[in-house]
Amino acid sequence: MSTNVELRLEEVPCNFCGSRDYGIWWRFGDWTVAECHRCRFRYTNPRPAKVSLASFYTEAYFREQGLRLTEAVRHHGGRDLFAHQKFRCYSSSPNPTPTDSPRTVDIEPWFHERGSLLEVGAATGEFLNVMQNRGWTVRGIDISRDAVAFGRRVYGVNLVAATPEEFDTPERFDVVCMYQTLEHLPDPLHVLRKAQTWLRPGGILVIEVPNADSFDIRISRHRARLTLDLPRHLSHFTPRFLCGQLERLAFNVVNCSLYPPAPLVTLLRWRALLGTRIGRPKGPPSGSMPLAARPTLPLAHLPAETWKSRLLQLITSVAPGWRFTVVARTAPPPG
Repeated sequence: MSTNVELRLEEVPCNFCGSRDYGIWWRFGDWTVAECHRCRFRYTNPRPAKVSLASFYTEAYFREQGLRLTEAVRHHGGRDLFAHQKFRCYSSSPNPTPTDSPRTVDIEPWFHERGSLLEVGAATGEFLNVMQNRGWTVRGIDISRDAVAFGRRVYGVNLVAATPEEFDTPERFDVVCMYQTLEHLPDPLHVLRKAQTWLRPGGILVIEVPNADSFDIRISRHRARLTLDLPRHLSHFTPRFLCGQLERLAFNVVNCSLYPPAPLVTLLRWRALLGTRIGRPKGPPSGSMPLAARPTLPLAHLPAETWKSRLLQLITSVAPGWRFTVVARTAPPPG
């Protein structure tokens, strides 16, 4: 944490029901995660006040999270910028291309054609670049002005430096997505309500957050420290709680995907590495494609169910990993 900003703390009620009746769910050093006795929401309390939050998002933090300074950034003219590698961390492809991300499976199977997409917490816009190259009309917001400037210059995507609370637009989108963002926001309920106003009828909201009920945090204090990430994570969601709140906001939850536990992920990665052919050709470098060069790609679809996938789902349902993804749809237009 930066020593230039005085740390101010605030004690807050439950963001979702307003109750101040809570118990202690977890402690890490000086930080405490409370659990609301009324609705079971888990949240950091007391927490850094808004004026102190920025001091927890230093360059050292972004380095730790895989957002790091690189020679490529400096080559593009940045001095204090960080290269955003977030979506690559989850990719099963060893060489992601400008049209390749596993996150397309969160979005495209629910549509017959491509439309418009808003990403909240878009960082440098690498995922926006992927979706733009796949034919989507994209827009993104992020709190970091440096990240936004980098994304505009390198990827040519429509990015705005703003918080979700500040951002407003008359435009309506087919998709609003938040990857590893909602847990950082001081007022997640307000942002979920705003997301409703950004969506067209029948549009989808995609949210990926750490899983506060994961098997990983039960077996590893190190994994718990990374998943809870105190005090940056102000909210700590479980699949049941988040899906329930979205239903209360009149969303229809169409999918909730759990991530496998860390030991299983490690095993699968080793298996994939052993099965990788030596000299496998590399994909094209990640970057912005000219409009005329963008391929006409079929929409991504959910993978076919096999006995292996059913076994993986069974293991994951019993011992879920550190994150989960929820897809929820707004009410379709009448008629």
